[in-house]
Amino acid sequence: MQAKQVQYKNTGQLAIKITVGIDPSAVSILKTITGCKRHSKGYWTCLLSYKNAKILLDNGFELCDKISTYLSNKPTELKIPKVKIKGLQGTLRKYQQEGVAFIEMMNGRALIADDMGLGKTIQAIAYLQLHPETRPALIIVPGCVKYKWEREIIKWIPNPGKIQILSGQTPSKRIHGDIVIVNYDIIYYWRMLLYKAGFKIMIADEIQYFKNNSAKRTTVIKRIGKKTKKLIGLSGTPIENRPMELFNFVNMCDAKLFPNAFSFGMTYCAGYHNGYDWVFSGASNLPQLNTILRKHIMIRRLKKDVLKELPNINYSVIPVLLDNKKDYDIAKSQFITFVKESRGSKSSGADTRGETLAQLTALKKMVGVGKIPSIIEWVDDFLLTGEKLVISGWHKDVLKVLYAHYKKISILIDGSVSNKDVLAERFQKENNLKLAIVNMKAGGVGIDLFAAASILVVEYHWTPTMLDQVIARIHRMGQKRKVNAYYMIGLDTIENKLISMLDKKKNIISQAMDGKQVESNILINDLIDFMLNEK
Repeated sequence: MQAKQVQYKNTGQLAIKITVGIDPSAVSILKTITGCKRHSKGYWTCLLSYKNAKILLDNGFELCDKISTYLSNKPTELKIPKVKIKGLQGTLRKYQQEGVAFIEMMNGRALIADDMGLGKTIQAIAYLQLHPETRPALIIVPGCVKYKWEREIIKWIPNPGKIQILSGQTPSKRIHGDIVIVNYDIIYYWRMLLYKAGFKIMIADEIQYFKNNSAKRTTVIKRIGKKTKKLIGLSGTPIENRPMELFNFVNMCDAKLFPNAFSFGMTYCAGYHNGYDWVFSGASNLPQLNTILRKHIMIRRLKKDVLKELPNINYSVIPVLLDNKKDYDIAKSQFITFVKESRGSKSSGADTRGETLAQLTALKKMVGVGKIPSIIEWVDDFLLTGEKLVISGWHKDVLKVLYAHYKKISILIDGSVSNKDVLAERFQKENNLKLAIVNMKAGGVGIDLFAAASILVVEYHWTPTMLDQVIARIHRMGQKRKVNAYYMIGLDTIENKLISMLDKKKNIISQAMDGKQVESNILINDLIDFMLNEK
């Protein structure tokens, strides 16, 4: 029983060619290897991966020198041939290409644990494009990024097929999507339909969401995962924080690694008995755990590892569904009626223009308020990274709700504070302060907040310079890291058009030789015209 390294001609991927003759026991072992095929000339081939090579070694197959050397190295240290992803709409960075190649090397069962902001979502989507046969596909995500996933899939995959986004707790339709997106909060209610869908791949974003074995969602995800050939997990949370949060996915991906949750907890989670129950909330033997994970299922890159590949500021858009969408739609309809009637009136003047702006501002405020649940969910996930974050908005009703929710770990800088420089200095120096919640105007000048390298913008002003100024609080002299700017926008609201207009006006400003500002009333008039003509 011999195994030698070869290369597939059509893809350039490394593979293993196995000669076994007619030994029935050897054949039965080969049948357990995902993707292992018998050829007409009697030999078998499978993708070269650590898992496959280890199975062969453990079962007495004679490995060639190249495969033996391969096994002695960590997969992340190997020179992996580039994977050709035909039709992908966009260019992956080098480390992202390696991430997709790693998933491929692991037979589609892997954990991408890169730092937040490095594009884990894109790597998973690229793998879907690499393997169009993995349909239907199930993507399980936090509710606040459901529509971000849809946006990225459409952006990167030329022909994604039907994308079905599940919503609500009462299933009202069958599962018919080629790619199905569901959030953790509702997956239990859709379980009976999901069980029957026959998914060929499951992608779980933020795998810590099913860490609790007593949670209903965990039971559902495990059941689906058992029947799914390919599993991809995404997590930006360092394993140093809470290793136990990774266990359910790791066990589902490769049950042989850590078959028992108790022994895993005792070995790697500093397990102890508190007199009432066992506690596994700590961390221990991390170097050993890291080595095992990297050899078998995990690839992890830190920002500092790929700094040269990153832009100075990386912009991301996070579309979310408003919590108050029905109320917003009613208010929007009333506003459009008001504008149409006002434009047809002979008495239209300063008072009418003032009322128009007031109603438009009220619409913007409704969008901000409607995003609060999604903002909190997204920020809670971000805080797991241990990094600091600036949250920028406009209306005090939005900012004060966020500050009340995170009061113990945040500062608030708005028009009511007179000591913003003192508060900013505290944020810069005090490790327990993780969030700086700032009004775009009050926090846009005169302070430094570069202790954070990420900013979440949750509301927008009429002028693009205001947006640039608040981002400049973290992207300035003293900042030694690359900056991530996240724009959270309300789906099917005025923000969709406002963001594109702000970007367009910003380009006009940067190109203007005289440095004149774009007047906010010009943008407001453009926005109103768009709303009136919107179908």
